Amino acid sequence: QINEKKFTPVISVVTGDSSWLLRLRTYKGQWVMHLMNTGLTAIPHPYLKESGEPVLKDFASSSKAGVVKYRIRLNKLPSNLTLRSPELGSQQKPVLLTKNKDEVILETDLSNLILYAVIQ
Repeated sequence: QINEKKFTPVISVVTGDSSWLLRLRTYKGQWVMHLMNTGLTAIPHPYLKESGEPVLKDFASSSKAGVVKYRIRLNKLPSNLTLRSPELGSQQKPVLLTKNKDEVILETDLSNLILYAVIQ
């Protein structure tokens, strides 16, 4: 139905690596966005196995990361958002919002991230 223009996604990638998916939800009355890398490949452990199957040793990412921009058809997002990830430790990255009439362009830098991040 998307191709027939009967349904328009709320979130779309404007520029950057499209393997990073953005999920938008509310939690305890606040907007939270989860960024998940879908460009991951499992690296099995060379000899450890569980029930005959290799144990996961690590992940490899085909993502180019860097700066990404998303169009969000929603203009109610707060302007003081930051990007956080267990991969960054206590470091936070800025999130730039450009608000238009009925949408927001969200821009952030995913460099040095492999797996997951959250914006809140």
